[in-house]
Amino acid sequence: MRQASNLNWSSPGLPGDPGLLRRLNLAAAVQAFWETESTTIAQLREVMQVSRPTAEGVLTDLIARGDVEEVEVARSPAPRGAGRPPKLYQLVSRSRYVVGLDIGAHTIGCVITDLRGAILQRRRRRVHPRARPATRLSAAAVLVADVAADLAVDVSRIVGHGAGVTGLTHDARGSADITTLPAGPGLHTYSLPGFADIDPGAEISAALGGDVVIDNDIKLAALAEWAGGAAAHVDDVVYMHAGRRLGSAVVVGGHVLQGRHGLAGEIGSMRMLGWHEAMTAFEHIRERFRSSRTGDGAVELLAAARRSEPDAVEAVDRVAVALALGASALVHAVDPALVVLGGGLSRAGEPLTTPFTAHLQETSFFPREVVVSEFGEHAVAVGAARLAVEAFRERMVGV
Repeated sequence: MRQASNLNWSSPGLPGDPGLLRRLNLAAAVQAFWETESTTIAQLREVMQVSRPTAEGVLTDLIARGDVEEVEVARSPAPRGAGRPPKLYQLVSRSRYVVGLDIGAHTIGCVITDLRGAILQRRRRRVHPRARPATRLSAAAVLVADVAADLAVDVSRIVGHGAGVTGLTHDARGSADITTLPAGPGLHTYSLPGFADIDPGAEISAALGGDVVIDNDIKLAALAEWAGGAAAHVDDVVYMHAGRRLGSAVVVGGHVLQGRHGLAGEIGSMRMLGWHEAMTAFEHIRERFRSSRTGDGAVELLAAARRSEPDAVEAVDRVAVALALGASALVHAVDPALVVLGGGLSRAGEPLTTPFTAHLQETSFFPREVVVSEFGEHAVAVGAARLAVEAFRERMVGV
């Protein structure tokens, strides 16, 4: 799992009371364990720049707290006179869990991961698009409980919750519903019913019975792809989301752009791009393809596009054009290494990626590499779990 830390935890020579130095040493050790799979006392001492007794004392404290454990590895017999190999220690990650939630208009998604970001379980559940906040958040809490029960996870071992919320903006001052912001007439904004009247963070925390870190859903999807998905090998990414809604987000230098008001990348609200009209047309024809077998017309519609049925091809192409217009604007603004196409419709593959790539290249200076999301419709929940992991790490490292 990618880390995003440039902290220097060297403490020799720092003035102050012994308690402060001890906390600094603990923070330095925790940071070291987060940034490596396993380490020896000698390596830990080198990173912390402390004496061996100090490193050993810190390690003892971390083991006693349950944060660190000795690595159980098979060791081959050492050659005569070589001595025993050094012991290895690692962060306790597999018995601690975080929850990531995707709170959207039509579905709620949940993933549970360990502290290294390994996905242990993921699930989605439909919710009525006009459900009020209490109903929607109650469904989210039930889904979390069900997924945890499937894994036989002790809820006391869940150390963090993250949530991506449709229509949420988030900056250093807090969170707000996008429909409550001053907006020009050339914008089309959308949020979850009733969420403009509540404090999402407080309400989600109350529903889950624990603290929750929250952010915009599309930004968390971009975070997921950068941290461990289709964009894990680059630092600059434009992420385009194609689902029931179209959305976008930007990662530059390994950071998801928020902007002054948490609105960086929110170009889908611009009416001139035609995103709302494209998705309205798509939803209209989607209903024509809905069947009792799947209950989801998108599956049949995308299958029809693969068979080159004209109506289906036209509907998908209209979405591809709208997406490409937005992607082109962001590509020109940040000149990314990669464009990731995600969201539920990204599973369509070639019927969507081919026209999207072609329309994007028509307005780009260089041919842009377009890849499909690794996490698809689960990207928001995966990004929310990543956010929860980072919040827990900050609590552990914080002094």
